[in-house]
Amino acid sequence: LEYFSDFDIAGRDGVVLQDLWNPIPHAYKGMEVPGFPNFFITAGPNSALASSHTVLAEQQVHQLGRRIGLTGPNDGQRLADIARTLAEVRENSSETLFRRLGPSKPDAEDALLSRLRFQRLLRGDGEERLTAIRRAITMADRRCNVAQLGRDLQWLDNERTLQRWCFDYFRGDDSAVTPDMISEDE
Repeated sequence: LEYFSDFDIAGRDGVVLQDLWNPIPHAYKGMEVPGFPNFFITAGPNSALASSHTVLAEQQVHQLGRRIGLTGPNDGQRLADIARTLAEVRENSSETLFRRLGPSKPDAEDALLSRLRFQRLLRGDGEERLTAIRRAITMADRRCNVAQLGRDLQWLDNERTLQRWCFDYFRGDDSAVTPDMISEDE
């Protein structure tokens, strides 16, 4: 428990991990804690470490990848990209990244991320889009809804994800704004 003593990890219903693990820490297969659906740990309690940590961690990372739907040949790189991008966030917020970056009202000119940069981000692909997102996180004071950003990064090229980003950025109705509504000359 020493390595979790500097911060609280809260699960469902506000249960704090340190309280749950007092006096006996436990985790399913050494990596999943009941009541903490978004918390994974390698070589945690009940991991039955009989070999090296490296061998065990590799097995647990593969298991984690399967649990979040990463099973293809390029999914390891995708997971690394997601982790690298999420590592830029320093504080969780109820606001999504693009809600924080957009204007205060749909027609206002006070956006942290200009419409032109937002347009470029939407039109980018692969590493170009991820780089733009990491820069955008910095512009948002490294604060946003981490869970939503993680889901968005998992479905980075999905049209629905891009549409929701537009909705968040322009503070509009989800069905009213789509990526193709942003013209080249804005």
